[in-house]
Amino acid sequence: MEMKIKDSVYGVEEVNEPVLVELIKSQPMQRLKSVSQMGIPDKYHSIKNFSRYEHSVGVMILLKKLGANEKEQIAGLLHDISHTAFSHLIDWVIGKVGGDENFQDEQHKNFMNSKTLSKVLRKYKFNPEEIFNYKRFGLLERPIPMLCADRVDYSLREFPKQEARFCINNLLVLDNKIVFKNKKAAKLFALNYLSIQENHWGGFEAIARYFIFANLFILGVL
Repeated sequence: MEMKIKDSVYGVEEVNEPVLVELIKSQPMQRLKSVSQMGIPDKYHSIKNFSRYEHSVGVMILLKKLGANEKEQIAGLLHDISHTAFSHLIDWVIGKVGGDENFQDEQHKNFMNSKTLSKVLRKYKFNPEEIFNYKRFGLLERPIPMLCADRVDYSLREFPKQEARFCINNLLVLDNKIVFKNKKAAKLFALNYLSIQENHWGGFEAIARYFIFANLFILGVL
């Protein structure tokens, strides 16, 4: 069992592990193709969106390239499996506006224990309880400002392609931590990351869009 994935950041990648192929083809993973990473539809956003599916598969590919074991690759593939249709926008609707974006984390275990996913995982001798706590995997998740596959992937998807690929080619793992091989790549990543944070994720327009859309949901307009 194998499949080829054509990714906008990593290029063509072959996936040969049966458990990964089966999980990618599963309905819960395929659902993520319709879930936008940024939560707000493209026509209301200033930049082109990408899906939670693209990001999740990308995290798995990056972990594979970095030599992560199969369990961590699975955790990376499934780390966003519980996202709702509007991603983190839902946190602004049901929680405190601008507060912690943790609704997805609260639902993650239920998704991991769903019949479809747990059946596939147990078929290949993986315990869903071990996979669902994805923050225990050191390459997949680390707090800012450290590098992790999750943060690196969604950042690279907004970099100019040539710069993204330069950063990828200069990543390595040291003491179970993702680091850069040289200062040039580290500086390039840092400058791009800070630019996106200032001009997109934490920018006035992005926050205003979330605020407006959240209130439209609350008022029942959408």
